[in-house]
Amino acid sequence: MTVQDAPTTPTTPAVPAVDPTRRRLVVGGGVMLLASAVLSLAGGVAHPVVDGNAHSVASLLAPGSPWAQLSIYAGALALMMGLPAAWGWFAPRAGVLGTLGFGLYFLGNALSAQGHLVVEGLVAPAIARAAPELVPDDGSILAAPGFALLQMVGGLVLLAGLALTGVALMRTTGVPRWIGAAALTGALLLFVPLPEAPVLSGLHVELLRGIAVAGLGVVMIREVRAAR
Repeated sequence: MTVQDAPTTPTTPAVPAVDPTRRRLVVGGGVMLLASAVLSLAGGVAHPVVDGNAHSVASLLAPGSPWAQLSIYAGALALMMGLPAAWGWFAPRAGVLGTLGFGLYFLGNALSAQGHLVVEGLVAPAIARAAPELVPDDGSILAAPGFALLQMVGGLVLLAGLALTGVALMRTTGVPRWIGAAALTGALLLFVPLPEAPVLSGLHVELLRGIAVAGLGVVMIREVRAAR
């Protein structure tokens, strides 16, 4: 069976109405996805950007840091709690492509977002205060080749997973196409190198992805309630 041949329509509900435990897990996953979208977008909009650099010493020490970064980190954690429930709910309909997309998006979040945000929110501000010369001017946060490589690879995995998830959701019965389109467009938009600026950079990174994640969460919650 090829990716194109994978079934995208179910013959039975993804979560049986007689299984209250699984219903609660899916609703909880949907709530986590909604929380992820809100926290990530709020942190992205509040993220300091000074003189066109979001990761300079000035930005790391600006008002709003590290709370903006920690808000995005909380959103990333909520995403990791919500994605497994989303995958379990949509897997019977999303087929091989959806399984691959959800898996890569989860892995990319673990590799890129988690490490990046822990360093930016909890480590880099202390370094910027104690030894500002260790913070490079190229926006890489720390002059550590291994860290930079992990961010590059993890970021590409995350974007590939988000794009594949978007395509799969656009083909999935019962999911509004705009959710998949938002995920796909959000992934492609991140390949466009826009100048860093307050508020706008946060919207560039988080808005469409947040819309897709929140929309997915709402669909999960509504479907479970309708199945009762």
